Amino acid sequence: MRSLFICFIFFLLATVSVFAQQEPQISQYWALPGYLNPGAIAQNDQLTVAALDRMQWVGVTNAPKTFFVTAEMPFRLFKKKHGVGVIVVNDQAGLFSNTDFALQYAFRLK
Repeated sequence: MRSLFICFIFFLLATVSVFAQQEPQISQYWALPGYLNPGAIAQNDQLTVAALDRMQWVGVTNAPKTFFVTAEMPFRLFKKKHGVGVIVVNDQAGLFSNTDFALQYAFRLK
């Protein structure tokens, strides 16, 4: 019975695929408050567009590069304040390249 259990675990582990995740590194969180906290979008009463480009180890082959573009805007619907935003992130590190697209929504309270 024990050997059957060990074989089952071996085949289970041999057939499971694992995918790693890579979080883009940024150091100017103040410039992109909505990236980590969707509740922070549309804090002011105007359309806000921001772009951030980060290059690490300039001159090194396959060095990490990250590019962010964000846009957010407030609007009113049924006398309530709302905010919507969009984020596009392109992250390249070595042989890997990831492009993320996210839509955000925030309901504004006093």
